[in-house]
Amino acid sequence: MNVNELPPRDLWEVARRLKHDEPLDAGDSRWVDTSPGRILGHERLYRSLGVDARTWTLRIDRARHCSLFSGHRGTGKSTELRRVAAQLHGPDLFRVVFMDALREPAGGGRLQTHDISLGLSRRLFIELEQEGLSLAGDGTRALEAWFRNQPHQPPARAGSAPSEARLGGNGTHGVGPILDDWIAWNRSGIAGREAVAAAFSDGFDGFADAFNRVLAMARRRLKEEGMGRDLLFVLDGIDRLDGEDGRSFFGGQNHPLRRMDGIFVHCAPVQPIRPPGGVQPLFDHVVRLAPLTLHEKFDPGSPSLPVRLQGLIAGQRRAPSQPRFELGPIPIPAAHDAMRRMILQRAPARFFDPDPVETGDWTLLDRLVGASGGHPRDLMRLLDHAFGHATRERFDGEAVTEAIRSLAGEYRRILEPDDYRLLAEIDRGGVRCTPHGEATSRLLSNLALLEYDGDWWQSHPVIRTLPAYRAALEKVPAAG
Repeated sequence: MNVNELPPRDLWEVARRLKHDEPLDAGDSRWVDTSPGRILGHERLYRSLGVDARTWTLRIDRARHCSLFSGHRGTGKSTELRRVAAQLHGPDLFRVVFMDALREPAGGGRLQTHDISLGLSRRLFIELEQEGLSLAGDGTRALEAWFRNQPHQPPARAGSAPSEARLGGNGTHGVGPILDDWIAWNRSGIAGREAVAAAFSDGFDGFADAFNRVLAMARRRLKEEGMGRDLLFVLDGIDRLDGEDGRSFFGGQNHPLRRMDGIFVHCAPVQPIRPPGGVQPLFDHVVRLAPLTLHEKFDPGSPSLPVRLQGLIAGQRRAPSQPRFELGPIPIPAAHDAMRRMILQRAPARFFDPDPVETGDWTLLDRLVGASGGHPRDLMRLLDHAFGHATRERFDGEAVTEAIRSLAGEYRRILEPDDYRLLAEIDRGGVRCTPHGEATSRLLSNLALLEYDGDWWQSHPVIRTLPAYRAALEKVPAAG
């Protein structure tokens, strides 16, 4: 059993397990079904891939397909992608090749587009080797030639024969050692990364053609050996492409994976999916994993809400049988309950004062849930902050209050003065108030602005506790 699945012995062990950036593997007992609070979109994804989820068989063969799994950072895309990969792996479905671009050793430093091409190639050959399938010879000759014909070559590594000595001939060694040399070059420093990036940028058409030959043979061999009806790549971490690489990868007609004859499901950040210039028409299917919808959109400037705003900080009490949500209208109980369970899977009830299971008082957990805005990673961040402020071996009201203040402070440090007015205008503007532009793209990216199922936006709850936001809210008239 995974040690993280055993009950924690004390609050220190709870804190040690609050690793915000580590996704849960398929089958991890800490996973919580969040479908009561949001659309997971798995079944529609499966249908787009030609999979009948009733019989778990592949009913439609696709020559090529590219689906996006998009959403805010921290909404659980990586965890859900791992579940998708596990569900679709099997002889009647796919031989799944899973790659986490952030953990793949092909790159070094900031993730760039060429890192994905190198990592994808390396991961495919490793997986085929594990299956005992060799594509050496005709299957890899074109790819070997592409690497050999590049005007600049990686330097020979100590203890390793030069790449040229392993190319050509009968292809006994295959392309694996060549990839090793190029990956080592890519990780050797700035000059190496720039040289490898230039080779892929200038010659990507040739690389794609050669890699497509590898893909065609791999798909045929896997099917012949009964290892899957087809080959499926599930790629995580690609949403971390930033700057020009991210815009080029997600926003252009020359999306690299669209030029490969394969079947791909990969993650994407939330903002490139938004119009204008959105990329949704370029892809066969898009899943958007939103934060959990804890309530419908509301106007935080409503006269009935200031007391609730203060309540988030002050921790006012209410009937324990009702979910506590100070920053909005009547909560959606099923969504609220899913996030309560996310907390309890990591911090059992006995670590809260009062214990919600023994007393029926869920105030502390509901304050954390409400302050998270339905965002799973921010829920974990709040727990982490609460641990930092805890003065004894249990989470109490003071620790939760300080946790909310701490998270609000983190957002305050990344916001510009004009951001508060824009957020207040969106909050007061109704469900159709989604003004697209550079400013809102930035706010969506840094989680100050959250997008929910139904395509409505609302500011992060902890931001609504900040004096600068409340001052901006007073100056924005209510929607007509």
